[in-house]
Amino acid sequence: MQPMSKSEYELMHRTENYNWWYSSKRDLVLGLAKKFAKGGSVLDVGCGTGRNLLEFSNSGFSVMGIDNSPHAISYSKKILGKNVVFGDITKKGFRSFNCAICLDVLEHIRDPKPAVRNIHASLREGGHAIISVPAHQFLFSEHDKVLGHYRRYSIGGLRELIEGSGLKVEQISYWNATLFPLIALVRIFKKRRSGGARINHTTELKPLPKPLNSLFKLIMLAENRLVVAGLGLPFGLSIVCVAKK
Repeated sequence: MQPMSKSEYELMHRTENYNWWYSSKRDLVLGLAKKFAKGGSVLDVGCGTGRNLLEFSNSGFSVMGIDNSPHAISYSKKILGKNVVFGDITKKGFRSFNCAICLDVLEHIRDPKPAVRNIHASLREGGHAIISVPAHQFLFSEHDKVLGHYRRYSIGGLRELIEGSGLKVEQISYWNATLFPLIALVRIFKKRRSGGARINHTTELKPLPKPLNSLFKLIMLAENRLVVAGLGLPFGLSIVCVAKK
C-alpha cells in the first residue's frame, strides 16, 4: 500500500475542516451512513488526519480508525484521542462493525482485492461498506502520481472488485458531476502541455478564495442530496458505492 507524503498529510490536516472537497465528501458519506447503517459502529479504513472520525463520533456513531501512515495516526489521535490504530487493511480485518467507510484508499493499493475482502470480513452480517475512489483512467494525471495512486476506476470495474469480495452493491454513482467538465479540461490540458513530463510536486487541492470555496461546496451539497436519494449521476470525478454484507 502506497501512503501519501508527510507534506500531503499536513496539507490535509490544515484544510480538511473547510476545504470544499473534504467537507462535501464528509457530508455525502455521513448522509449515506445515516440512510443505510442507521447508527452503530463505524470503521474508517484509511482514516487520514481524523476529521471524518470526529464527524461520525459527533453524529452518534461509535468509531474506530485505522491507517498505515504514522503521520495520519498522529493527526487522528490529536483530533479523536482514542480508537485510532496503526494497521494495514490488506493484511487483516477488524471485527465486527455495522459500517465500514473506505474513502479514496483503494487506488493507493497495487492489488486491492485483499483489502476489499478484509473490509467484508470487518462487517457484521447485514452491515454496509461505503467506498469512494477517483473515476476515469483517462484523467490519471500528476495529481494522482503525487498522491501515490496506481489507477482510477470505472463504475463497472469498481462493482466487479466489490462484488468479487462477496459484498452486494446496493447503490453506486459518480460524484462531482457539476465540476467534472471544468476540472477534466484543466487536467487534460496540463497533461498535453507537459508531454508526460513531471512538472510539479503538489496536488490540486490547494486553498481557494473563500467565495469560490463556498460556491464549490454549495454545488457539491446539492449533488449530495441527489446521490443519497439514490439518483445516480452519469459522470463525475469520483465514484461512491454502498455495498451490503
